[in-house]
Formats: sequence, C-alpha cells, structure tokens
Amino acid sequence: MATKPARGYDLYCKCLICGDHGVGKTTLLNRLLNNDIKDNAADGNDGNNGNDSIQFKLKTLSIDGIKFKTQLFEINGDGDGLSSYLRNTMIIFIVFDINEVQTFNNIE
Repeated sequence: MATKPARGYDLYCKCLICGDHGVGKTTLLNRLLNNDIKDNAADGNDGNNGNDSIQFKLKTLSIDGIKFKTQLFEINGDGDGLSSYLRNTMIIFIVFDINEVQTFNNIE
C-alpha cells in the first residue's frame, strides 16, 4: 500500500484565468471553486474592481482517491507581468465575451 505524501496532496496543478475586464473570469473562478454560478457582473463586482491585478485561490480536489492541489490565478487587465505566472502553469483559461468582439481581438 502506498503512503500519502506528507504535503497532503498527490498532484499539483497551476491554472491561469486570463482575459479582459468584465468578461467573466471571476464568475468562472467562482464556478470552479464553489460550484457557484452567481453573475458578478450583474452587481458590478468583477472581483478586481477594474484594476490590473491578480487574484489567487487554492482548491484541493479529490478524483478517484487522488488529491490534487490546484492553484488558480485570475489575471485581470492587459497581462503585464503575465510571463512570471506562466512558469509551471499546466492549464490556461482564456476568457472573452462572445458578444464583444474586441475582447477576443485583445487576446495576443
């Protein structure tokens, strides 16, 4: 029988959620963390208050008895400094508003 690592998880996963202000990054983050589908844009709260900033959240998932430590970084704004967060990233969500073509065009 294999013993569990002392760190409390079996695998580590780093995820980035990127996109323009107001496209639904915080809504996606809340869905991933809490299975909550509250639309933050409806109350004017995108989680970052319109500033270029980064939110960081942790979530531990268990799938088929394997514990995953997941770090989620929500990056708001134009992506300045994004390269420092790309190291060791396994998943990147690129979020845009299908009703606002410019939010797609801003992806570079």
